[in-house]
Amino acid sequence: GKLLSVPSRLAFEESQLKDRNLIALPTAEEIGVIVVHPDPNGELDFDEFLGPMKGVLEDMDLGSYELISQYREPARINWKHAVDGGMEAYHVPFLHPTTFRTDGGGYLPHKQFGQHHAFITSSPEIETLRDKPESEWPHSCHWGSVNAVFPNTVIGGGSPGPVLFFQRTEPMDEPGVCNYNYRLYGKPAVTAEEKKIREDGIKLFMKVALEEDMPTQVSSQIMMEAGAVTSVIFCKREACLVGMHKGYDEAIGHDATLALRHLSAEGGGLH
Repeated sequence: GKLLSVPSRLAFEESQLKDRNLIALPTAEEIGVIVVHPDPNGELDFDEFLGPMKGVLEDMDLGSYELISQYREPARINWKHAVDGGMEAYHVPFLHPTTFRTDGGGYLPHKQFGQHHAFITSSPEIETLRDKPESEWPHSCHWGSVNAVFPNTVIGGGSPGPVLFFQRTEPMDEPGVCNYNYRLYGKPAVTAEEKKIREDGIKLFMKVALEEDMPTQVSSQIMMEAGAVTSVIFCKREACLVGMHKGYDEAIGHDATLALRHLSAEGGGLH
């Protein structure tokens, strides 16, 4: 973040332009992941921050992927709402019947790694392993994971596939709006077939995120703000969402149980 150019540099004394670089932030880079601490005086321990989640991300071989597509625009949703949409598959067969088509066969194990969470997805090919000895199983075992890195980042992809997605949402001035940052990363493509697979992956993920998920989330956000939806229920298959929201409550010192008691006493719902 060095100051490289200034309009009309002659308008300033050279001494005025010293020490005008961007403020350096603590950073750490490993396993294809860059972690940045927002406090210039903060202490950053990569292993402590990710904990066991580091092993999950390391297994995805993130460093071998390259940026192939990106989208960044304000979105009419709360930043936590975007994380919710990326971390559960209950909605998949209903909202994405012609794109993702599956919800993992109804079995989506949840894993918690401190403040971070993951749900495990499998492809139909996993059935072929039933009659094979473990020595013949591939490393991936035909499963992948969608991973929430607390508080606002989601990284997901299939059992090592050609494309994975990165979603990060940042709060703005109003709670009903966020900066929506969505990126797709792909394995380097050399052959015509590899390039086609990658292009198909870009079209699929962008359609799912921007044409299917986003309009539904915007509609839900507006309904909640209008009071048309007075409470939100997380089902048993949304354990990742429950864990993330407990983490939010803990981070801001919010006693959700006490708040619900007050609302109940007042005859209100959870807004």
